[in-house]
Amino acid sequence: MNHKTGINNKPQPKSDTSYPAPLPLTLTKTEEQPQHGNDAPPIIPFPILPKIEGRFYVPQDVTPQFLRSLIEGQTSVHADKRVEIYIGKWMPVEGIVTEVTRYPKSKNVLVILGIPFRKTGIVLDFDERWAEQVCLFRQGNSLSAVGQISRVYTGGVMLDRCELISSQT
Repeated sequence: MNHKTGINNKPQPKSDTSYPAPLPLTLTKTEEQPQHGNDAPPIIPFPILPKIEGRFYVPQDVTPQFLRSLIEGQTSVHADKRVEIYIGKWMPVEGIVTEVTRYPKSKNVLVILGIPFRKTGIVLDFDERWAEQVCLFRQGNSLSAVGQISRVYTGGVMLDRCELISSQT
């Protein structure tokens, strides 16, 4: 071995090439993946989201908890600047239904999700196309949805133009 370069100059024996090289190992447990924010949950694999012109999805590691962590300890003016890159982008979410309510002067329905053991709430604004279906949810039901980020505040994240991905009643 050359001590100056750290390179081994000795000829290496030829390897048997009759077997393919082993495939690299990948993580299968989501809890081993990196997390962002103070109380970020494991990254949850979502179904493949539709590619719709003009719709940009946030990366999978940008969670409601991550967004909320960006604004902790900030004034509203500073918080808005820190999250402005995410406003208008689409985000898949899942959680447990804690409330379903109608807007008083429209046909939209708000669904509020709680995430067990997390401080962040998610407010989903479904338009009238989804109203009949989401009004059937009860407290404790779980659902997955995708929506457009409209606001990040100390209590959580608000998504507009939401679409249901799946639910379990």
